[in-house]
Amino acid sequence: GMAYEPTTCELLVACSGKGRSTTTDGTGNQFAGAGGGEVYRINLEEGRFSAPLVYSATSSSSKRASVVGGSCISISPAHPLTALGCEDGLIRFWDNRIPHTASGKPDSVDLNPFLNLDVKSSTAGYGFYDDSNLATQNPGEVRSVAFDAAGLNMAAGTAGGVGALYD
Repeated sequence: GMAYEPTTCELLVACSGKGRSTTTDGTGNQFAGAGGGEVYRINLEEGRFSAPLVYSATSSSSKRASVVGGSCISISPAHPLTALGCEDGLIRFWDNRIPHTASGKPDSVDLNPFLNLDVKSSTAGYGFYDDSNLATQNPGEVRSVAFDAAGLNMAAGTAGGVGALYD
């Protein structure tokens, strides 16, 4: 997913970790997208890519950082708040006014969300999905997220067909 950030004149692009985003060049060769854990930034005013925002997920059982792809992204129209829906069923929020810190990866900056909303746990047991191939499907993955015009309410949609409303 993509979202426009008007204060920085940037287009933010969520990167999936599943390799779903592939492109084909003129010769028919396919190139896989990045492995997730990044939000690409395209500066529309300067016409170039900015350093991507890098984030990681920490498993509660292992306390190790792992790569989790972002499926969708939305920016509140009324507040400097960005929401990133992820494959692990969480929505990660960050304040656009807070400067990002230098990352350990070259040419990137760390994204430190101040809040994680667990949509997967709150919608478990609801919705309809094809459970014949659960090894490759994740019904709790957040596939869409959107704010209302006032920026006070938010909706999230999961791969399992659940639409959740938050206020």
